[in-house]
Amino acid sequence: MEHRPLEELSYRKSNELVSAKYKSTLLENQLIAIALTRIEVNARDKESPLRARLYPGELKRLIGDPTHIYSRLKQVSKSMTGHSVVIEDGNGNFHAMALVTNADYVDGVLEIRINNELRNHILGLEKRYTTLELSVMTGFKKDSSFRLYEILKSQIYKLNHSDHINLEYNISELRFMIGLANADDIKIK
Repeated sequence: MEHRPLEELSYRKSNELVSAKYKSTLLENQLIAIALTRIEVNARDKESPLRARLYPGELKRLIGDPTHIYSRLKQVSKSMTGHSVVIEDGNGNFHAMALVTNADYVDGVLEIRINNELRNHILGLEKRYTTLELSVMTGFKKDSSFRLYEILKSQIYKLNHSDHINLEYNISELRFMIGLANADDIKIK
């Protein structure tokens, strides 16, 4: 297996997952992005966990927070496992679930397990997906910028031979999509 620097890696997400509604911090989004480049799965076992191992040395370099990355991992892990993601199909149907089911830090390695129900949204994608470059996704300074980039990038296929497209979003809906409104807030629920 060829080992390339993380900065050269990319990952895919279904467009449904890209447009899902959830609230997360920039660090959570970046950790999940790195995890998606690292998903370890046995192709023959559809029930095997979607597990990624992340190493603090790489995280410090990519995220650029060398003095606080270790102390923040516990807080971020707790937060990631408590968030819900809502995927809608455009026909009024939705599915709410946890994105990250478990996060463990053992002997210097952070292991993140992605909800197995998301397997079809991150593995074996052949249509209606967005490819995201890890170097771009780890370079953002705000969580809303991270999410807005994902959402807009998922619409690039509409360009075809034109040099522009028009997109319209309801402002309330867009706020949920980019995480400015928290779907986990008890008042919102």
